[in-house]
Amino acid sequence: MVECGSSPTYHQGFSTTGPERPGLPGPRSLERPPFMTDDDQTDTALRRIAELQAEHRALDAMILGIVEGPGCDELQLRRLKKRKLQVKDAVAQLQRLLVPDEPA
Repeated sequence: MVECGSSPTYHQGFSTTGPERPGLPGPRSLERPPFMTDDDQTDTALRRIAELQAEHRALDAMILGIVEGPGCDELQLRRLKKRKLQVKDAVAQLQRLLVPDEPA
């Protein structure tokens, strides 16, 4: 567990969830519109994976900045770590969709 100082540090402009807050994209549907081809769906999934990986790296940098900073807000740190895990899970889910099923 990461130890933090007693005085909280608030990072303005960063959000932990949803489209109503700038900084992080909201959830996106994985359903394919009827006019999309398989190639379009693959391109969309690859683009989304790249976006999520960039967000994951940004979250990692923010977490490191909070931990190494003079004070630490435990609640903010937990929220960032939770969001980072959600992003990691979303990347894994999209990557599984791109890998074709192999016959047993």
